[in-house]
Amino acid sequence: IRDVERSRGLGDVYKRQFMELDSTRVEGGQLTSYTTTATIVQFDKTAYKGAKTLITIESNDGKVHMLEVTAVCGASGTTAHATVTNSITSDNDLMDATIGVVGNNVNISLAKSSAATSSTTFTGRFTTTKVKV
Repeated sequence: IRDVERSRGLGDVYKRQFMELDSTRVEGGQLTSYTTTATIVQFDKTAYKGAKTLITIESNDGKVHMLEVTAVCGASGTTAHATVTNSITSDNDLMDATIGVVGNNVNISLAKSSAATSSTTFTGRFTTTKVKV
């Protein structure tokens, strides 16, 4: 496919590449107030190859925890392979993250960390970029 106008540099190239990324889906959500655990459905393994989720958690005592979970799972897989990276906290670790497969869903389970002694409730937001099969 050729542009009507001649390209003026890399910005045009990146713009075209971004527009051609039709094999991904970006979704977001909110974690309502919880005290110890929360679950995020990261992706349906029969529709997506994998996903990257950015999670931001805030506690009732003003602490913030941001982490990123990248996971892959085959359509017939029973185990998801994942990494938790970029874990940044304002004071102490608020959450521990684990990955599990339940039916066709790859889930992120968040559990209150033992280091979060002064925090009693949590809220949060997340954004997931999924890669289609």
